[in-house]
Amino acid sequence: MSTIAQSSRDAAHLIRAGAASEGYKAIISHRATRVNPRTGKYGGYHSGTNEGLRPGSDYSTTKPRDKVGLSKASAAMDIGFRGIKGVAGSAARAWRAQRDFTVWLVAEVKAGRADLMEIVGPNANGIATYWSKPDWVPSKGRDRLHTHVGYPRDTEFADRASQFRGFFPALAERRTFPPTPDDPEPDDDDVPGDGPTQDEFDTAIERAEQAEAERDELAVLLTACNQRGSERAAAIRTLEARIAAKDAKAQELVTL
Repeated sequence: MSTIAQSSRDAAHLIRAGAASEGYKAIISHRATRVNPRTGKYGGYHSGTNEGLRPGSDYSTTKPRDKVGLSKASAAMDIGFRGIKGVAGSAARAWRAQRDFTVWLVAEVKAGRADLMEIVGPNANGIATYWSKPDWVPSKGRDRLHTHVGYPRDTEFADRASQFRGFFPALAERRTFPPTPDDPEPDDDDVPGDGPTQDEFDTAIERAEQAEAERDELAVLLTACNQRGSERAAAIRTLEARIAAKDAKAQELVTL
């Protein structure tokens, strides 16, 4: 299992503090949680030499900065914003923040204000998207309910936290972010008893995608009713109510 660099812990503390200041919570995982189904091995920026990575053995160890900085430590974080149970509107704020955070972070990288190798997460339309160096051109991604970031491996002993500060206005004057009782040390949030497990997370993704697909189908029906005009008013009211229900259900699913 890979280790967690202090620079990554510092970034996690800052992001958790920022999420709390906005009325939702951040669930963060640093390590690889499952093997690649094609190779049967761990890989990517979540993994390190403890899991068999060597210079040039994985896509995340081929670039010069990654070869130089390769160590036992993970060089990635999965950041999931979640609503706080019992807090009205928290889930909706968290889901909007997830999309905004991903889009903001890509813009920061392109502007040279953030130092990352790859980002995966929901774009402005909530669609799973992948961006990476050098051109940061968007392509199809897997992660939709959290934001994955891969650091250059040679930043293990550098400041990884400050690049996230700008997303959270309340943190502008804060300089230290000590662990809180909900900040597990030395493990990830992903250990049993701390937030969702990987299986729970995958199930939530699947269920939310199903809800979104059903909502999109209803939206198509609504458009057709507008065009045809047959019993239009009643049909529109019915379909709008169903779409609203699906949106509400999708927001519930991001509160784990």
